[in-house]
Amino acid sequence: MGWQLPTRWHASQNQLATSHALRRGATLACSPSVTLKIEIASDGETATLRLCGQIDQDHLDAIDAELRRYRPRLAFDLAEATLVDRAVVQFLAAREAEGVALLKCPRYIREWIHREVS
Repeated sequence: MGWQLPTRWHASQNQLATSHALRRGATLACSPSVTLKIEIASDGETATLRLCGQIDQDHLDAIDAELRRYRPRLAFDLAEATLVDRAVVQFLAAREAEGVALLKCPRYIREWIHREVS
């Protein structure tokens, strides 16, 4: 499975374009202290979006755009997600209910999702 870059990102407040010079992933910055790195891999059947760093509500439009691009077989790898907000947890819960796999989901996120859907 090789990691590749998405072609373009649109966020609600910022229009963000990836740099083709970055081979390991795209870094999306919504403020100096909040960044999200997204890496995409595909084995030909399933695309995996690795979400690294802090994820907040401002990133959801860009993530959702990539989700639509790679459906129907998609997974989120959350091993390197360090901080999320409630909107992100609700987004992840909804996507999981639609069949998107949440791989390597940190325990605190998994527990929060469980509380949100209960």
